[in-house]
Amino acid sequence: MAATNEIPCHYFTNDDGSVKVRAIAFDPKTLEEVKKDIEEYKWVEKDFLLASFPKNGTHFMWEIMTMLLRGSAEYIKDPKVACMMDMFPLKKTDAVFPSPRVLNTHYRLDVLPKEFRGRKTVLVVRNPKDTSVSAYHHEKNIHSVLKKDYQELTFSQYLKSFMEDKARFYGRYFDYVEYMWSLKDDPNMLVIFYEDLIMVKMLSY
Repeated sequence: MAATNEIPCHYFTNDDGSVKVRAIAFDPKTLEEVKKDIEEYKWVEKDFLLASFPKNGTHFMWEIMTMLLRGSAEYIKDPKVACMMDMFPLKKTDAVFPSPRVLNTHYRLDVLPKEFRGRKTVLVVRNPKDTSVSAYHHEKNIHSVLKKDYQELTFSQYLKSFMEDKARFYGRYFDYVEYMWSLKDDPNMLVIFYEDLIMVKMLSY
């Protein structure tokens, strides 16, 4: 497990030395700023933390939580990435989203500094079958820009990596869920299943 001063970064280096993160290009200096801000961050009690494995409904849940905080169902035009602490410097988040706000991360809480643990946290969990399919298409679209071999990557090949490769983005899905599920009885942790969110959305029509 990474120490707090060794927060893992899962990025891809472009030919010009800049780094591509989920279709957003940052220079290496910005990435160091992201890591430094996480390590030095002082939690604001009015804020909420949204935790989820990639492709588990993070954006969907973030929209809901932010609308509730704002007391309005109006579509949020401000960029969600400003609250994505894995890729946006936390010290710059205030300018876009002042507290109270919903900060979100794909990291397991035991990877992050202790400052982020025991906070008001919403964990979103999605069926691994749907997660793997969604992640396959998402990552294939991103990586095909950087690595030509991804253009012909089959789902069967991808699934093997999804199931077994601990060096993937944020580690294995199953390791992530196993650890985060162990926190489900924390009084500050609310666990929500992605499938329940979708069902509520369907029933609302």
